[in-house]
Amino acid sequence: MNPPVPFLAASAGEALRAIEEKLGPDALVVGMRKVPAKGLSRLWRKPLIEVLASPPPRLAKPEPQTPDRRGTQARPLAKDEGDLPTAWDSEGLLTTGGLLPENQAKVIEELEGLYGLTPPGDPAAERAAIANALRRQWTVGSPQDLRRTQILIGPPGSGKTTLLCKLLAKSILAGTGKAEVWRLDGSAPNVAGLLDLHAASLGVTVHRHWGIGKEPSLEGARWVDLPGLEGRDPSAIGELRRVLDKISGAELILVLNGAYEASLLMAQVEAWSRFPLAGLAVTHLDEESRWSKMWNLALGTQIPLRYLGISRSVSGGLLEATPELLTRRLLSRE
Repeated sequence: MNPPVPFLAASAGEALRAIEEKLGPDALVVGMRKVPAKGLSRLWRKPLIEVLASPPPRLAKPEPQTPDRRGTQARPLAKDEGDLPTAWDSEGLLTTGGLLPENQAKVIEELEGLYGLTPPGDPAAERAAIANALRRQWTVGSPQDLRRTQILIGPPGSGKTTLLCKLLAKSILAGTGKAEVWRLDGSAPNVAGLLDLHAASLGVTVHRHWGIGKEPSLEGARWVDLPGLEGRDPSAIGELRRVLDKISGAELILVLNGAYEASLLMAQVEAWSRFPLAGLAVTHLDEESRWSKMWNLALGTQIPLRYLGISRSVSGGLLEATPELLTRRLLSRE
């Protein structure tokens, strides 16, 4: 790792902006301290903040995993129109949009059940029918209960900490309430110092131990950040279970990197499905043009898709996941 770079600023927010500008949004904050003014100026000047930050390490792209295919196998969708088992999707939107074959088959089955085997001759009408079939397949979850502790889990490099920073900014800057944050260790230390710096800029305290020091309050949202781990690593999963046993009544949000292939995303959901997931969040969509492939998560699981992270900046780029948004991306070939 490169030696840390010092940043001197008047506030945590100013330091955060300087770090993002020079080292990028994934920089690692490794130290932070107050620097008092020298001489008589210390009587009227506030202490400065010195932050040590390092460029982010390069994460190796995970090897593709084969999802556990359960249930009925999907029928193949051939490219030759004469061999197609259906006349629907004449424009090939489901294929070019990144839907896996088994999920294409689900949409086609819904279309045939709603409208019959023959689609309308008008392409616009066919697109409207596809949009309707997709919306009917969307999993509508219960509203997120922020009175319960929200825990972000997921593989390394999925963007959990950045997503938490976005959620904090959205909550605090919108004036919707207070928040408390815990940065807990798992099978490995949680070194997400950028969360501490961002939280400080918002006036939010980050606790390092659950149940030690300040107890969780009954007011405001409670968020827990954990280090990334592989869902198929037994030792890491065992350590995560021990951490979760200390936090009763929590909701788990699985965070995934949307730049990965759809088959890998589905495999990661399968690996994490041993936990009661209250929702999914997808990040890194600034690196992926086919947002429509997120329909695989909606069609292939019964877990609500809640958030879409569309930039790596901690100060914005957070969207609520809706069927209208993803359908629009699919049908417009964006």
